[in-house]
Amino acid sequence: RYNIQISRLTEELTALQMECGEKQSELERAIREKRAVEEELEKVYREGRGNEADYRKLEELYQRYLNAERTKDDLHLSLQTAQNKIKQLELKYEEERCRCQENMCKLQSILDSEREKCGAISEERLKLQQGNEQLQKEMENLKKFTMEAQHTAKLKVLFFI
Repeated sequence: RYNIQISRLTEELTALQMECGEKQSELERAIREKRAVEEELEKVYREGRGNEADYRKLEELYQRYLNAERTKDDLHLSLQTAQNKIKQLELKYEEERCRCQENMCKLQSILDSEREKCGAISEERLKLQQGNEQLQKEMENLKKFTMEAQHTAKLKVLFFI
């Protein structure tokens, strides 16, 4: 039961770590895209041309910049959420592992105790069996003695008659 829970938590942790890696890659891509847009904006500002096409291009670049910034922020938040989930799962996993270890120790202690009891019971059983055998021997001896006494008594009665 505990192994199944630990296995499930491990799978969930692995999946979240993979998701976290993907989010990290997306975040890095968004940052690169943002830098590219910033560089292009700087280039347009430096050239300083004042025609309408340049202004439209500048506006388009600015919108791309804002989109890249928004994407970066969203991805950063998503990455933080995934990292928090991973931390929570790691804590859960560690708690479950500790609980399993505690249960294993308790069960091992109970098993050791029961083995000791079994050993003591086996020793007691052996003593009782030996005592029983001794009593049976004594009983056999008493029967022999009784039979001999009866036989002797019969012989005495027969001789006296």
